[in-house]
Amino acid sequence: MDPMPGYKLVCLSLLLLIALYHLIKSAYRKEKHIRLASERGCGQPPETPNILFGLLQIIQLLQALRQNRFLDYINELFSNHGNTFSYNTLGTQSIWTTDPENIRACLSTQSQDFEVGATRHKVIIPLVGHSILTSDGKIWSQHRALLRPNFMKAQLVDLGIFERHFSNFVTCVPKDSSTFDLRGLLQKLTMDISTDFLLGCSTNSLVLHAYEERDEFAQAWKTAMSWIALRAHLGALMDWIPHPSFFKSCGIIHAYADELVRTALASGDKLAGGEQRYIFLHELAKEVTDPVQLRDHVISILTAGRDTTAELLSCTVNVLARCPHILNLLRDEVDQLGGQKPTTETLKEMKYLQNVFFEVLRLYPIGPVNARIAKNVTTLPVGGGPQGTQPIMVKKGQQVMYCVYGMHRRQDIYGQDAGEFRPERWESRRQGWDFLPFNGGARQCLGQSFAMMEASYILVRLLQEFDGIEQRDSRPWQEHLGLILSNLHGTLVGLKRKSGADSKGILMGEIFSNSTSL
Repeated sequence: MDPMPGYKLVCLSLLLLIALYHLIKSAYRKEKHIRLASERGCGQPPETPNILFGLLQIIQLLQALRQNRFLDYINELFSNHGNTFSYNTLGTQSIWTTDPENIRACLSTQSQDFEVGATRHKVIIPLVGHSILTSDGKIWSQHRALLRPNFMKAQLVDLGIFERHFSNFVTCVPKDSSTFDLRGLLQKLTMDISTDFLLGCSTNSLVLHAYEERDEFAQAWKTAMSWIALRAHLGALMDWIPHPSFFKSCGIIHAYADELVRTALASGDKLAGGEQRYIFLHELAKEVTDPVQLRDHVISILTAGRDTTAELLSCTVNVLARCPHILNLLRDEVDQLGGQKPTTETLKEMKYLQNVFFEVLRLYPIGPVNARIAKNVTTLPVGGGPQGTQPIMVKKGQQVMYCVYGMHRRQDIYGQDAGEFRPERWESRRQGWDFLPFNGGARQCLGQSFAMMEASYILVRLLQEFDGIEQRDSRPWQEHLGLILSNLHGTLVGLKRKSGADSKGILMGEIFSNSTSL
Protein backbone atom coordinates (compact mmCIF):
# COMPACT_ATOMS: atom_id res chain seq x y z
CA MET A 1 0.00 0.00 0.00
CA ASP A 2 1.35 3.34 -1.04
CA PRO A 3 1.92 5.53 2.08
CA MET A 4 1.91 8.77 0.03
CA PRO A 5 -1.89 9.36 -0.01
CA GLY A 6 -1.91 9.21 3.80
CA TYR A 7 1.02 11.62 3.97
CA LYS A 8 -0.72 14.01 1.60
CA LEU A 9 -3.90 13.80 3.68
CA VAL A 10 -2.00 14.70 6.83
CA CYS A 11 -0.34 17.69 5.12
CA LEU A 12 -3.66 18.88 3.72
CA SER A 13 -5.27 18.53 7.14
CA LEU A 14 -2.48 20.59 8.73
CA LEU A 15 -2.87 23.31 6.11
CA LEU A 16 -6.61 23.42 6.69
CA LEU A 17 -6.11 23.58 10.46
CA ILE A 18 -3.62 26.45 10.08
CA ALA A 19 -6.02 28.30 7.77
CA LEU A 20 -8.90 27.69 10.18
CA TYR A 21 -6.77 28.92 13.09
CA HIS A 22 -6.00 32.17 11.31
CA LEU A 23 -9.65 32.66 10.33
CA ILE A 24 -10.79 32.15 13.93
CA LYS A 25 -8.01 34.41 15.20
CA SER A 26 -8.95 37.13 12.69
CA ALA A 27 -12.64 36.85 13.58
CA TYR A 28 -11.81 37.04 17.30
CA ARG A 29 -9.67 40.15 16.79
CA LYS A 30 -12.40 41.77 14.70
CA GLU A 31 -15.05 41.01 17.32
CA LYS A 32 -12.76 42.33 20.07
CA HIS A 33 -12.08 45.45 18.04
CA ILE A 34 -15.83 46.08 17.56
CA ARG A 35 -16.49 45.52 21.28
CA LEU A 36 -13.72 47.90 22.35
CA ALA A 37 -14.91 50.50 19.83
CA SER A 38 -18.40 50.29 21.28
CA GLU A 39 -17.16 50.52 24.88
CA ARG A 40 -15.09 53.61 24.11
CA GLY A 41 -17.78 55.34 22.06
CA CYS A 42 -15.78 55.18 18.85
CA GLY A 43 -17.13 55.87 15.40
CA GLN A 44 -15.88 54.97 11.95
CA PRO A 45 -13.76 57.57 10.13
CA PRO A 46 -14.50 58.32 6.46
CA GLU A 47 -12.75 55.94 4.06
CA THR A 48 -11.18 56.48 0.67
CA PRO A 49 -12.62 54.27 -2.11
CA ASN A 50 -11.38 50.68 -2.08
CA ILE A 51 -11.44 50.12 -5.85
CA LEU A 52 -9.35 47.08 -6.83
CA PHE A 53 -8.10 46.75 -3.24
CA GLY A 54 -6.85 50.35 -3.34
CA LEU A 55 -4.66 49.78 -6.41
CA LEU A 56 -6.10 52.90 -8.05
CA GLN A 57 -5.05 54.93 -5.00
CA ILE A 58 -1.48 53.68 -5.26
CA ILE A 59 -1.34 54.65 -8.94
CA GLN A 60 -2.66 58.13 -8.14
CA LEU A 61 -0.19 58.52 -5.29
CA LEU A 62 2.78 57.48 -7.44
CA GLN A 63 1.67 59.85 -10.20
CA ALA A 64 1.47 62.69 -7.68
CA LEU A 65 4.98 61.94 -6.43
CA ARG A 66 6.35 61.81 -9.99
CA GLN A 67 4.68 65.14 -10.83
CA ASN A 68 5.91 66.79 -7.60
CA ARG A 69 2.39 67.39 -6.35
CA PHE A 70 2.12 64.80 -3.58
CA LEU A 71 1.11 67.36 -0.94
CA ASP A 72 -1.55 68.84 -3.21
CA TYR A 73 -2.88 65.32 -3.77
CA ILE A 74 -3.05 64.66 -0.03
CA ASN A 75 -4.75 68.01 0.59
CA GLU A 76 -7.37 67.08 -2.02
CA LEU A 77 -8.06 63.91 -0.05
CA PHE A 78 -8.54 65.94 3.11
CA SER A 79 -10.91 68.29 1.25
CA ASN A 80 -12.93 65.32 0.00
CA HIS A 81 -12.95 63.12 3.11
CA GLY A 82 -12.46 65.40 6.10
CA ASN A 83 -9.65 66.17 8.54
CA THR A 84 -9.24 62.50 9.53
CA PHE A 85 -9.86 59.55 7.23
CA SER A 86 -8.88 55.96 6.55
CA TYR A 87 -6.71 55.37 3.47
CA ASN A 88 -7.08 51.99 1.75
CA THR A 89 -4.16 50.42 -0.13
CA LEU A 90 -3.85 46.74 -1.04
CA GLY A 91 -5.97 45.58 1.88
CA THR A 92 -4.25 47.72 4.53
CA GLN A 93 -5.74 50.79 6.14
CA SER A 94 -3.69 53.72 7.38
CA ILE A 95 -5.15 56.73 9.14
CA TRP A 96 -4.44 60.21 7.82
CA THR A 97 -5.12 63.25 9.98
CA THR A 98 -4.68 67.01 10.27
CA ASP A 99 -6.58 67.22 13.57
CA PRO A 100 -4.40 68.83 16.27
CA GLU A 101 -6.08 66.67 18.94
CA ASN A 102 -5.07 63.47 17.16
CA ILE A 103 -1.53 64.66 16.56
CA ARG A 104 -1.21 65.63 20.21
CA ALA A 105 -2.39 62.15 21.20
CA CYS A 106 0.24 60.47 18.99
CA LEU A 107 3.10 62.68 20.18
CA SER A 108 2.21 63.51 23.76
CA THR A 109 -0.85 62.40 25.73
CA GLN A 110 -0.86 58.85 24.31
CA SER A 111 2.72 58.65 23.05
CA GLN A 112 3.23 55.42 25.03
CA ASP A 113 0.87 53.76 22.53
CA PHE A 114 2.89 54.77 19.45
CA GLU A 115 6.38 54.40 18.03
CA VAL A 116 8.31 55.55 14.96
CA GLY A 117 8.72 51.97 13.80
CA ALA A 118 11.47 49.75 12.43
CA THR A 119 10.87 50.57 8.76
CA ARG A 120 11.86 54.23 9.12
CA HIS A 121 14.85 53.26 11.24
CA LYS A 122 16.04 50.91 8.51
CA VAL A 123 15.99 53.72 5.95
CA ILE A 124 18.65 55.77 7.69
CA ILE A 125 20.55 53.36 9.92
CA PRO A 126 23.47 52.83 7.45
CA LEU A 127 24.39 56.50 7.96
CA VAL A 128 23.47 57.32 11.58
CA GLY A 129 23.77 53.88 13.15
CA HIS A 130 22.05 53.17 16.46
CA SER A 131 21.27 56.71 17.57
CA ILE A 132 18.39 58.91 18.60
CA LEU A 133 17.02 58.90 15.02
CA THR A 134 16.83 55.09 14.88
CA SER A 135 15.45 54.10 18.26
CA ASP A 136 12.22 53.90 20.22
CA GLY A 137 11.16 53.31 23.81
CA LYS A 138 13.72 53.13 26.62
CA ILE A 139 16.75 53.24 24.32
CA TRP A 140 15.46 56.41 22.68
CA SER A 141 14.83 57.95 26.12
CA GLN A 142 18.41 57.17 27.12
CA HIS A 143 19.77 58.80 23.96
CA ARG A 144 17.66 61.91 24.49
CA ALA A 145 18.64 62.20 28.17
CA LEU A 146 22.28 62.06 27.07
CA LEU A 147 21.98 64.67 24.31
CA ARG A 148 19.55 67.17 25.82
CA PRO A 149 21.93 68.74 28.41
CA ASN A 150 24.51 69.34 25.69
CA PHE A 151 21.92 71.16 23.57
CA MET A 152 21.06 73.33 26.57
CA LYS A 153 24.73 74.32 26.75
CA ALA A 154 24.77 74.86 22.98
CA GLN A 155 22.41 77.81 23.35
CA LEU A 156 25.43 79.71 24.71
CA VAL A 157 27.33 79.17 21.45
CA ASP A 158 29.75 81.91 20.38
CA LEU A 159 28.22 83.77 17.42
CA GLY A 160 31.74 84.23 16.11
CA ILE A 161 31.39 80.77 14.53
CA PHE A 162 28.46 82.06 12.47
CA GLU A 163 30.30 85.22 11.48
CA ARG A 164 33.49 83.47 10.39
CA HIS A 165 31.68 81.20 7.97
CA PHE A 166 29.26 83.91 6.86
CA SER A 167 32.27 85.97 5.73
CA ASN A 168 33.31 83.05 3.55
CA PHE A 169 29.76 82.88 2.20
CA VAL A 170 29.80 86.57 1.21
CA THR A 171 33.02 86.06 -0.75
CA CYS A 172 31.34 83.27 -2.77
CA VAL A 173 28.36 85.42 -3.80
CA PRO A 174 28.73 86.78 -7.37
CA LYS A 175 30.10 90.34 -7.21
CA ASP A 176 28.24 91.47 -10.34
CA SER A 177 24.72 90.74 -8.99
CA SER A 178 24.31 87.99 -11.56
CA THR A 179 21.78 85.21 -11.10
CA PHE A 180 22.79 82.22 -8.97
CA ASP A 181 21.15 79.52 -6.87
CA LEU A 182 21.43 80.77 -3.32
CA ARG A 183 20.34 77.43 -1.86
CA GLY A 184 23.58 75.74 -2.92
CA LEU A 185 25.70 78.28 -1.05
CA LEU A 186 23.43 78.20 1.99
CA GLN A 187 23.80 74.41 2.15
CA LYS A 188 27.58 74.82 2.17
CA LEU A 189 27.34 77.57 4.79
CA THR A 190 25.18 75.53 7.17
CA MET A 191 27.40 72.48 6.66
CA ASP A 192 30.49 74.50 7.57
CA ILE A 193 28.81 75.93 10.67
CA SER A 194 27.34 72.59 11.75
CA THR A 195 30.61 70.66 11.45
CA ASP A 196 32.54 73.44 13.20
CA PHE A 197 30.03 73.51 16.07
CA LEU A 198 29.53 69.74 16.34
CA LEU A 199 33.00 68.42 15.54
CA GLY A 200 35.27 71.38 16.24
CA CYS A 201 36.59 71.21 12.67
CA SER A 202 34.72 72.65 9.71
CA THR A 203 34.43 70.94 6.34
CA ASN A 204 35.14 74.37 4.81
CA SER A 205 32.87 73.71 1.85
CA LEU A 206 32.72 77.43 1.05
CA VAL A 207 36.52 77.73 0.95
CA LEU A 208 36.74 74.74 -1.39
CA HIS A 209 33.97 76.29 -3.51
CA ALA A 210 35.81 79.62 -3.73
CA TYR A 211 38.96 77.89 -4.95
CA GLU A 212 37.02 75.50 -7.19
CA GLU A 213 38.44 72.49 -5.40
CA ARG A 214 36.71 69.13 -5.06
CA ASP A 215 34.56 68.79 -1.94
CA GLU A 216 34.46 65.06 -1.27
CA PHE A 217 32.56 65.32 2.01
CA ALA A 218 29.82 67.56 0.59
CA GLN A 219 29.38 65.30 -2.43
CA ALA A 220 29.20 62.23 -0.21
CA TRP A 221 26.62 63.97 1.96
CA LYS A 222 24.50 64.94 -1.04
CA THR A 223 24.60 61.38 -2.38
CA ALA A 224 23.67 59.89 1.00
CA MET A 225 20.72 62.26 1.46
CA SER A 226 19.40 61.49 -2.03
CA TRP A 227 19.54 57.75 -1.37
CA ILE A 228 17.88 58.11 2.04
CA ALA A 229 14.98 59.99 0.45
CA LEU A 230 14.63 57.25 -2.18
CA ARG A 231 14.84 54.48 0.43
CA ALA A 232 12.04 56.18 2.37
CA HIS A 233 9.81 56.09 -0.72
CA LEU A 234 10.75 52.49 -1.56
CA GLY A 235 9.85 51.17 1.89
CA ALA A 236 10.04 47.36 1.97
CA LEU A 237 11.51 47.34 -1.56
CA MET A 238 14.68 49.20 -0.51
CA ASP A 239 16.65 45.95 -0.08
CA TRP A 240 15.90 44.91 -3.65
CA ILE A 241 17.48 48.00 -5.22
CA PRO A 242 21.31 47.90 -5.29
CA HIS A 243 22.87 51.19 -4.28
CA PRO A 244 26.61 50.83 -3.60
CA SER A 245 27.14 54.61 -3.95
CA PHE A 246 24.99 55.11 -0.85
CA PHE A 247 27.16 52.85 1.31
CA LYS A 248 30.34 54.33 -0.16
CA SER A 249 29.13 57.82 0.74
CA CYS A 250 28.28 56.68 4.28
CA GLY A 251 31.82 55.31 4.55
CA ILE A 252 33.36 58.66 3.55
CA ILE A 253 31.25 60.51 6.13
CA HIS A 254 32.08 57.94 8.81
CA ALA A 255 35.80 58.14 8.10
CA TYR A 256 35.78 61.93 8.46
CA ALA A 257 33.87 61.79 11.75
CA ASP A 258 35.90 58.83 13.10
CA GLU A 259 39.16 60.76 12.90
CA LEU A 260 37.73 63.65 14.90
CA VAL A 261 36.13 61.29 17.41
CA ARG A 262 39.48 59.60 18.01
CA THR A 263 41.06 63.00 18.61
CA ALA A 264 38.33 64.01 21.07
CA LEU A 265 38.60 60.76 23.05
CA ALA A 266 42.42 60.82 23.08
CA SER A 267 42.55 64.46 24.22
CA GLY A 268 40.06 63.87 27.04
CA ASP A 269 41.16 65.74 30.14
CA LYS A 270 43.25 68.30 28.25
CA LEU A 271 40.19 69.42 26.27
CA ALA A 272 38.04 69.54 29.37
CA GLY A 273 40.48 71.81 31.16
CA GLY A 274 41.79 74.07 28.44
CA GLU A 275 39.21 74.39 25.69
CA GLN A 276 38.10 77.96 25.10
CA ARG A 277 34.92 77.42 23.10
CA TYR A 278 32.01 74.99 23.20
CA ILE A 279 32.40 71.97 20.89
CA PHE A 280 29.54 69.50 20.99
CA LEU A 281 31.68 66.43 20.29
CA HIS A 282 34.12 67.22 23.08
CA GLU A 283 31.33 67.76 25.59
CA LEU A 284 29.65 64.51 24.56
CA ALA A 285 32.98 62.66 24.81
CA LYS A 286 32.93 63.33 28.56
CA GLU A 287 29.90 61.05 28.81
CA VAL A 288 30.37 58.57 25.93
CA THR A 289 33.57 56.56 25.45
CA ASP A 290 32.42 54.19 22.69
CA PRO A 291 33.79 55.79 19.48
CA VAL A 292 31.11 54.28 17.21
CA GLN A 293 28.27 55.43 19.46
CA LEU A 294 29.85 58.87 19.71
CA ARG A 295 30.12 59.09 15.92
CA ASP A 296 26.54 57.93 15.44
CA HIS A 297 25.21 60.59 17.82
CA VAL A 298 27.09 63.41 16.09
CA ILE A 299 26.14 62.34 12.55
CA SER A 300 22.48 61.93 13.56
CA ILE A 301 22.42 65.53 14.80
CA LEU A 302 24.17 66.73 11.65
CA THR A 303 21.57 64.85 9.56
CA ALA A 304 18.66 66.40 11.45
CA GLY A 305 19.98 69.96 11.38
CA ARG A 306 22.12 70.83 8.37
CA ASP A 307 19.67 70.65 5.46
CA THR A 308 16.70 71.88 7.49
CA THR A 309 18.32 75.21 8.39
CA ALA A 310 19.57 75.73 4.83
CA GLU A 311 16.10 75.08 3.43
CA LEU A 312 14.43 77.39 5.96
CA LEU A 313 16.77 80.20 4.86
CA SER A 314 16.36 79.39 1.15
CA CYS A 315 12.60 79.43 1.37
CA THR A 316 12.61 82.66 3.39
CA VAL A 317 14.78 84.47 0.84
CA ASN A 318 12.55 83.14 -1.93
CA VAL A 319 9.50 84.67 -0.22
CA LEU A 320 11.25 87.98 0.52
CA ALA A 321 12.33 88.30 -3.12
CA ARG A 322 8.68 87.97 -4.17
CA CYS A 323 7.24 90.19 -1.40
CA PRO A 324 9.10 93.56 -1.41
CA HIS A 325 6.79 95.07 1.24
CA ILE A 326 7.67 92.31 3.71
CA LEU A 327 11.36 92.64 2.84
CA ASN A 328 11.22 96.39 3.53
CA LEU A 329 9.53 95.87 6.92
CA LEU A 330 12.16 93.32 7.88
CA ARG A 331 14.97 95.57 6.67
CA ASP A 332 13.58 98.39 8.83
CA GLU A 333 13.89 96.14 11.88
CA VAL A 334 17.42 95.09 10.93
CA ASP A 335 18.43 98.73 10.40
CA GLN A 336 17.61 99.41 14.04
CA LEU A 337 20.88 97.64 14.87
CA GLY A 338 22.68 100.63 13.37
CA GLY A 339 25.01 98.43 11.35
CA GLN A 340 26.21 96.52 14.41
CA LYS A 341 26.44 92.77 14.11
CA PRO A 342 23.58 91.02 15.93
CA THR A 343 24.01 89.47 19.36
CA THR A 344 22.01 86.71 20.98
CA GLU A 345 20.02 89.32 22.90
CA THR A 346 19.24 91.57 19.93
CA LEU A 347 18.17 88.61 17.80
CA LYS A 348 15.67 87.54 20.46
CA GLU A 349 14.19 91.05 20.44
CA MET A 350 13.56 91.08 16.66
CA LYS A 351 9.87 90.09 16.67
CA TYR A 352 9.14 90.71 13.00
CA LEU A 353 12.10 88.51 12.04
CA GLN A 354 10.69 85.73 14.22
CA ASN A 355 7.22 86.17 12.70
CA VAL A 356 8.62 85.91 9.17
CA PHE A 357 10.29 82.61 10.07
CA PHE A 358 7.10 81.35 11.74
CA GLU A 359 5.10 82.10 8.61
CA VAL A 360 7.65 80.34 6.39
CA LEU A 361 7.56 77.30 8.66
CA ARG A 362 3.77 77.36 8.62
CA LEU A 363 3.34 77.37 4.86
CA TYR A 364 6.46 75.39 4.00
CA PRO A 365 7.17 73.08 6.96
CA ILE A 366 10.48 71.23 6.66
CA GLY A 367 8.79 67.96 7.66
CA PRO A 368 5.36 68.17 6.00
CA VAL A 369 4.24 64.59 6.73
CA ASN A 370 5.20 62.25 9.53
CA ALA A 371 4.03 58.90 10.85
CA ARG A 372 3.60 56.79 13.96
CA ILE A 373 2.83 53.09 14.37
CA ALA A 374 0.40 51.86 17.03
CA LYS A 375 2.17 49.55 19.50
CA ASN A 376 -1.17 48.18 20.70
CA VAL A 377 -4.89 48.67 20.19
CA THR A 378 -5.66 52.27 21.09
CA THR A 379 -7.80 55.25 20.08
CA LEU A 380 -7.49 58.75 18.67
CA PRO A 381 -9.70 61.49 20.17
CA VAL A 382 -11.59 62.67 17.06
CA GLY A 383 -12.41 61.80 13.47
CA GLY A 384 -15.15 59.19 13.89
CA GLY A 385 -18.91 59.31 13.38
CA PRO A 386 -21.06 61.48 11.09
CA GLN A 387 -19.66 64.76 12.47
CA GLY A 388 -16.09 63.56 12.97
CA THR A 389 -16.30 64.30 16.70
CA GLN A 390 -16.17 60.72 18.05
CA PRO A 391 -12.96 58.83 18.90
CA ILE A 392 -11.68 56.29 16.39
CA MET A 393 -10.07 52.91 16.99
CA VAL A 394 -6.49 52.27 15.94
CA LYS A 395 -5.38 48.67 15.53
CA LYS A 396 -2.05 47.33 16.70
CA GLY A 397 0.50 47.89 13.93
CA GLN A 398 -1.71 50.41 12.12
CA GLN A 399 0.03 53.47 10.72
CA VAL A 400 -1.13 56.99 11.59
CA MET A 401 0.06 59.63 9.12
CA TYR A 402 -0.17 63.20 10.39
CA CYS A 403 0.10 65.95 7.80
CA VAL A 404 1.52 69.15 9.27
CA TYR A 405 1.45 70.77 5.82
CA GLY A 406 -2.32 70.30 5.60
CA MET A 407 -2.97 71.35 9.20
CA HIS A 408 -0.98 74.58 8.76
CA ARG A 409 -3.21 75.55 5.82
CA ARG A 410 -6.61 74.82 7.37
CA GLN A 411 -8.89 77.83 7.04
CA ASP A 412 -10.89 76.88 10.14
CA ILE A 413 -7.65 77.21 12.14
CA TYR A 414 -5.77 80.05 10.41
CA GLY A 415 -8.63 81.97 8.78
CA GLN A 416 -9.73 82.57 5.23
CA ASP A 417 -6.26 83.86 4.35
CA ALA A 418 -4.56 80.64 5.50
CA GLY A 419 -2.94 80.25 2.07
CA GLU A 420 -1.42 83.75 2.15
CA PHE A 421 1.99 84.72 3.53
CA ARG A 422 1.20 87.17 6.34
CA PRO A 423 3.75 87.41 9.21
CA GLU A 424 1.46 89.82 11.09
CA ARG A 425 -0.84 86.93 12.05
CA TRP A 426 1.76 85.91 14.66
CA GLU A 427 1.58 89.23 16.53
CA SER A 428 -1.43 88.02 18.51
CA ARG A 429 -1.49 84.29 17.85
CA ARG A 430 -0.33 81.82 20.48
CA GLN A 431 1.46 78.68 19.34
CA GLY A 432 -0.19 75.37 20.14
CA TRP A 433 -0.63 71.90 18.67
CA ASP A 434 -1.91 73.47 15.46
CA PHE A 435 1.64 74.71 14.69
CA LEU A 436 4.36 72.04 14.61
CA PRO A 437 7.41 73.17 12.61
CA PHE A 438 9.74 71.14 14.86
CA ASN A 439 7.42 68.25 15.74
CA GLY A 440 5.98 68.07 19.26
CA GLY A 441 5.93 66.23 22.55
CA ALA A 442 8.93 64.30 23.82
CA ARG A 443 10.35 64.02 20.29
CA GLN A 444 10.32 67.74 19.66
CA CYS A 445 13.52 68.78 17.90
CA LEU A 446 16.35 69.19 20.41
CA GLY A 447 18.22 71.62 18.19
CA GLN A 448 15.42 74.03 17.33
CA SER A 449 16.81 76.92 19.44
CA PHE A 450 20.23 76.56 17.83
CA ALA A 451 18.68 76.29 14.35
CA MET A 452 16.55 79.41 14.83
CA MET A 453 19.52 81.34 16.21
CA GLU A 454 21.67 80.27 13.25
CA ALA A 455 18.97 81.13 10.69
CA SER A 456 18.27 84.49 12.36
CA TYR A 457 21.93 85.50 12.45
CA ILE A 458 22.53 84.59 8.81
CA LEU A 459 19.41 86.39 7.53
CA VAL A 460 20.18 89.55 9.48
CA ARG A 461 23.77 89.61 8.24
CA LEU A 462 22.53 88.96 4.69
CA LEU A 463 20.33 92.07 4.85
CA GLN A 464 23.20 94.07 6.36
CA GLU A 465 25.62 93.07 3.59
CA PHE A 466 23.32 93.32 0.57
CA ASP A 467 21.07 96.15 -0.56
CA GLY A 468 18.75 94.17 -2.76
CA ILE A 469 17.36 90.66 -3.12
CA GLU A 470 16.09 90.39 -6.68
CA GLN A 471 13.81 87.60 -7.84
CA ARG A 472 15.28 85.92 -10.93
CA ASP A 473 12.77 83.09 -11.33
CA SER A 474 9.14 83.70 -12.27
CA ARG A 475 8.09 80.08 -11.71
CA PRO A 476 5.84 79.53 -8.67
CA TRP A 477 7.03 77.51 -5.70
CA GLN A 478 6.71 73.79 -6.41
CA GLU A 479 7.24 71.03 -3.90
CA HIS A 480 10.15 68.64 -4.01
CA LEU A 481 9.62 66.00 -1.35
CA GLY A 482 12.90 64.34 -0.49
CA LEU A 483 14.17 63.82 3.03
CA ILE A 484 12.77 67.30 3.69
CA LEU A 485 10.43 69.64 1.83
CA SER A 486 12.10 72.04 -0.60
CA ASN A 487 11.42 74.12 -3.69
CA LEU A 488 11.93 72.10 -6.86
CA HIS A 489 13.36 75.16 -8.65
CA GLY A 490 15.87 76.18 -5.98
CA THR A 491 16.41 79.83 -5.01
CA LEU A 492 17.44 81.80 -8.09
CA VAL A 493 18.17 85.37 -7.04
CA GLY A 494 20.54 88.26 -7.58
CA LEU A 495 22.17 89.97 -4.58
CA LYS A 496 23.41 93.55 -4.82
CA ARG A 497 26.22 94.40 -2.40
CA LYS A 498 26.09 97.48 -0.24
CA SER A 499 28.85 99.99 -0.81
CA GLY A 500 31.37 99.79 1.99
CA ALA A 501 29.99 96.49 3.33
CA ASP A 502 31.69 95.37 6.53
CA SER A 503 32.59 91.78 5.61
CA LYS A 504 36.24 91.17 4.76
CA GLY A 505 35.61 87.79 3.09
CA ILE A 506 37.92 84.82 3.40
CA LEU A 507 41.17 85.47 5.22
CA MET A 508 44.19 83.64 3.81
CA GLY A 509 45.24 82.50 7.29
CA GLU A 510 41.82 80.93 7.85
CA ILE A 511 42.01 78.91 4.66
CA PHE A 512 45.09 77.01 5.71
CA SER A 513 44.45 76.78 9.45
CA ASN A 514 40.87 75.54 9.04
CA SER A 515 41.19 73.34 5.97
CA THR A 516 40.80 69.62 6.43
CA SER A 517 42.04 66.81 4.23
CA LEU A 518 39.10 64.60 3.35
